[in-house]
Amino acid sequence: MGGTRVGGDVEASLKMAALLADKGIRHQVVHAATYSEVCNFCLNVEYVISARMHAGIAALCAGAKVGFLAYEEKHTALMSDMGLKDFAINIRCEDSIVRGLFERLVRANTAQFNEKTKIYLNALLLWVKNRTLKS
Repeated sequence: MGGTRVGGDVEASLKMAALLADKGIRHQVVHAATYSEVCNFCLNVEYVISARMHAGIAALCAGAKVGFLAYEEKHTALMSDMGLKDFAINIRCEDSIVRGLFERLVRANTAQFNEKTKIYLNALLLWVKNRTLKS
């Protein structure tokens, strides 16, 4: 998923599209205008590679295997906290590293990926609930 020109994500999404096309892999670059569009798109995909944090989170919540093209520490920190640090790479990395990210997503066990996401999201919801109760 691409977005704005912040962090070079439009360029990165076009680069990713070219790499996937070269391998004959069906893909779609999405530049959604609203979060609702992002969420609806994520319901129908198996893999998402995103430079946008909220798009990646929506995809994780929808059960997609997600890779981040990270332009800030927040992307790698999230995936590391979830035990999925190998699924966040620098947005300006070499093509071979980008291809490696996609290959890791394809090989990743969907059930384990989703379980790690579920554990993290449940812990986050509990944290929010506890903070709300203290207010």
